[in-house]
Amino acid sequence: YEKEIIQREEPMVLRFTPKGEFGMAYNSFAPRIEIRISAEEERTKIQIKMELMKFVRSFVVVWLTAAFLFFLPMLASVIKGGQLDMPVFIPLIMMVFGYSLAHFGLRFSAKDKLREIKKKIEQL
Repeated sequence: YEKEIIQREEPMVLRFTPKGEFGMAYNSFAPRIEIRISAEEERTKIQIKMELMKFVRSFVVVWLTAAFLFFLPMLASVIKGGQLDMPVFIPLIMMVFGYSLAHFGLRFSAKDKLREIKKKIEQL
């Protein structure tokens, strides 16, 4: 991970971007992490935001859009013809698979990173 610290008046922001060999993430679903630390009265507030890398998000959007665009004509032919065929469900399954892969891939990768962050915070 490559760390970037941005200090402003309030809050302090830490950004962690996954970096591996040749500047590429070792895991496509490794989250980009942003931690905001701010002081509120007598306590410290920590907000953690995890999201997919821009390239992976773009790929998922393209994948879902393409699957949806293939789904529309098939759905129109089913509505006009009234006959339900298996090929109609293939783009729908591709959309569900693409979304699920991105969603659960991020959650699975983020779980380990969140555990590491909590451990580091507790050590402070």
